[in-house]
Amino acid sequence: MPLLRSLRPLLLLPVLAFAVGCDYSVNGEVGPPGPPGFDGRDAEVRSFTFAFEGRDLFVDQGGFNARAIVEVDQLDEDIVEFGVVLAYVDGAALREEDGEITWVALPLTFGETDENGELDYTITYTYSYEIDRFTLELFASAPLNWEEQGRLNVRVVLIPGKDLLDPATDTSDYAAVARALDLDAVPATRVHARAAR
Repeated sequence: MPLLRSLRPLLLLPVLAFAVGCDYSVNGEVGPPGPPGFDGRDAEVRSFTFAFEGRDLFVDQGGFNARAIVEVDQLDEDIVEFGVVLAYVDGAALREEDGEITWVALPLTFGETDENGELDYTITYTYSYEIDRFTLELFASAPLNWEEQGRLNVRVVLIPGKDLLDPATDTSDYAAVARALDLDAVPATRVHARAAR
């Protein structure tokens, strides 16, 4: 047995010489065609906007939570199953500033201060979606009179496939997403929010 162990490296030399000497560049016959592929999906990036005010919200009994529901036929099964849904709110409106819309990514928690500059309450803005329905959800740290909430613009971007957006794109930066997907060329559809359960 000790002799076999010492000869083992020598026995591997012919095998290695044969493997190195083989020409792998010769092609054989073309094989049979593969199975048919899946039907292609619509690769069109879509966008919609809506605005709501406090009176447009469904509010729970305690006044802590509210939501606005938007029915959108663009939210089809393809988007829900295979795509990406990004949502942004108008940050200037949240800060009660006049001027150009500044899109801020959701989810977002925003604090309101009292007259002394102390934190009074927070509202967390988030969203969910399913086929044909987008829901903006708001959660407050204290019961609110939601009727007093001002107008807020929301923009939603629907990307039909995860591979259409470069993974290096910062999706929290609307401007970066707009550049990556050429959103200036995509007209945003205007839809109306409604209170719903």
